[in-house]
Amino acid sequence: MAINTAAAKRGWRYDKANARMDCYIDGNLMIWLDPSLTKMVFDTFDVQLGDTDYLKFGDATAGDVSINWTGSVLAVLPATDDTGAINIGNGTTDIDFTVFLGTSAKYVQFDVGNSYLKLVGVSLYAPNLSQTAGQAGIIYYNAAGYLIRSAG
Repeated sequence: MAINTAAAKRGWRYDKANARMDCYIDGNLMIWLDPSLTKMVFDTFDVQLGDTDYLKFGDATAGDVSINWTGSVLAVLPATDDTGAINIGNGTTDIDFTVFLGTSAKYVQFDVGNSYLKLVGVSLYAPNLSQTAGQAGIIYYNAAGYLIRSAG
């Protein structure tokens, strides 16, 4: 294989025309550092982390927040207990969030467009709720659109 052919490109090289560092694998541009050197771009391939590997965010030694797949649990953990938050959307640019429960016919969805929590094919289980003063109850609409308070 000739060294100067596109298929022969392997490894890192500086792309002067685009002012960036490029990584070629078997002639294909796969990774590059953007010109400002603020991000690494992975193009046309996936990043796979194995069991017990971590994806870490933040400047703390072990990361301020880490995401880890244990082989059976996806854990998102802060470095310090009871700090930070997980937000989906920011109040201006938002996205629906859906959790499927074993089948596409059973799911829970936070529906941004309609501004509600949708339960499809599942029940809301809220044990030990009391209807005494100051306690929360469950209020829902029946098929006719009337508000009904849950029975004790």
